[in-house]
Amino acid sequence: MSRSEGIPLVSVIMPYYDHELYLVEAVNSVAALEYPNVELIVVDDCSRGMSAERLLKDHSFNNLRIVKHEQNRGHVAAKNTGIKHSHGQFIVPLDSDDLLEPDYLIHALAAAEPKDVGIVLTEVCVFGDQNYIYTPASTKLDFTKLRTPSNTFLAKREVFQSVGYYDESLKYGDESDFLLSALEAGWGIASVPLPLYKYRIHDRGLSATVSYVTILRSMLKKHRQTFLEYIEETLLYREERYWNEIENLQSADPDIIIGDSVEVAKRQYQHLHCEFHKLLREYESLTKRFDETRKERDRLAASRYYTLRHKLNTVLKSLTKYCQ
Repeated sequence: MSRSEGIPLVSVIMPYYDHELYLVEAVNSVAALEYPNVELIVVDDCSRGMSAERLLKDHSFNNLRIVKHEQNRGHVAAKNTGIKHSHGQFIVPLDSDDLLEPDYLIHALAAAEPKDVGIVLTEVCVFGDQNYIYTPASTKLDFTKLRTPSNTFLAKREVFQSVGYYDESLKYGDESDFLLSALEAGWGIASVPLPLYKYRIHDRGLSATVSYVTILRSMLKKHRQTFLEYIEETLLYREERYWNEIENLQSADPDIIIGDSVEVAKRQYQHLHCEFHKLLREYESLTKRFDETRKERDRLAASRYYTLRHKLNTVLKSLTKYCQ
């Protein structure tokens, strides 16, 4: 009898785009899971760098499949593609720059045993450019407050069947939308108080471009009834948070008055906004130059190859005539 016979299959879904520095490490964390029945589906969303197939061609994980989009469709569509190609009773979305602790599934599956529990969250260990641990949003009130959700969670396949896939019209906030939809559909969300999911923050991560106003607008549009239900608690929370921030500013510098602090914040934001766009333009320029250099390298390599092959064929023909 095989180790996995009678044990539920878990499908890890990994969208991949421009994370060639981290992909192998992410796959290694899945291969190291202390659970015997895991399939990993990597969806290559037409990455501009090295393909997932090339990066993972020698990987020893034997239950790995790579699916490639014919054109770039975004990380939300990539997750949906992976889910549609999966067969597991449980689904775990994992970005290709993030990691799972080896005992992630042991704890998550245990918490998912009650029938009414459809999703299991764990604490999140943030690493990379920042380092801290946080407990992600798990209640309707959390989501109306726009508390940070988790990119990675364990979900029963029935949740996707009842709620639907990720909303591909959303560029940001697809996790918040999906998790809140699950709560609205009556599914329970369980939490494991252990930092078993490792979320990497770096300059090429999607979180660096998140627009919270855009997320709020889309959430209000899709979940209006829930936001109306919690509007009082949400407004009080935001008001309290605002005045706490003002108080912290004044504590740091008692001479600052509220009006001044707001103006200073506006000027700082405008300055950072300008600097960000300067860096973005520089990055785009460097990316373009890199792509052009790579194409030229490939063209020269191909030209040298055909030149060498032609010379070799000429020599072989000469040798053949000589031998005759």
